[in-house]
Amino acid sequence: MNMKKKLLAALLSLMTFIGYAQNNGKAEIESVNKKYTTAVEQGDTVVLKQLFDDDMVVTGPMGRQRDKKAEIADAVVPGIKVYFFKMENEAIRVFGSTAITTGMLVWKINSNGSDRDFKMVFTFAYSKNGKDWKIVAQHIGRAPM
Repeated sequence: MNMKKKLLAALLSLMTFIGYAQNNGKAEIESVNKKYTTAVEQGDTVVLKQLFDDDMVVTGPMGRQRDKKAEIADAVVPGIKVYFFKMENEAIRVFGSTAITTGMLVWKINSNGSDRDFKMVFTFAYSKNGKDWKIVAQHIGRAPM
């Protein structure tokens, strides 16, 4: 095989591997996101603690920032029933051991006998340390009108 063909074969193999790694990373992030939304629906603080990095920072719609402990407290409030909590229009981009997801968070709760619907845009950042992906940052803002 001449040098050009060897180089082309190596380049195609590398491109295939990169594509596989990115698609595999996307599936892993989709799994993390599903665990996250299910944990919020079920009020599962154990799973949330596993998914959130210890140094996680969350920026809310009014610019207020909170840490992992405060985010878990906000996500699981006694007396509030979560009917559903889901992500829509997820766009996942994986860059090696870092990933970004953008989209829309949609949920419905009951608080003090009143049902409330929410729609917020979001950006989540993830880091892979070893085999586990952790959510390291979240920005949640008002959805466009």
